[in-house]
Amino acid sequence: IIEGLEGVPHLQRLWLWGNNISRIEGLSGCGELRELYLQGNRITRLNGLSSLIHLESLGFAQNRVSDYYDLENLADLPLLKEVSFRDVHFGTCPMCSLEGYRSAALLTLKHVLVLDGIEVNDDDRR
Repeated sequence: IIEGLEGVPHLQRLWLWGNNISRIEGLSGCGELRELYLQGNRITRLNGLSSLIHLESLGFAQNRVSDYYDLENLADLPLLKEVSFRDVHFGTCPMCSLEGYRSAALLTLKHVLVLDGIEVNDDDRR
């Protein structure tokens, strides 16, 4: 659980990698957050991010998300341009091993321009 961020509404960058976090909570007061790095935790669901409407970049590699269904929780973040579920330094989320992972992610996350460190091109979206 993420705690103690109530008094920082203008926080724009937050690094919480490797903190043994199991779920995303406590970020609703961080409405100005632009970059969030949660790699190397124990998070199984992509919940708790809907209030982060200014979020542009999300690092989420080496967590425990295993289903494409959770990507829907990021679909309504209009400024999200870069997201990573797979990273050479941290590892991958189980969902990255599913057949069609990249296609499914790009169909759901229509605004994303960089997925797992690889730029998205027009052919990727077909």
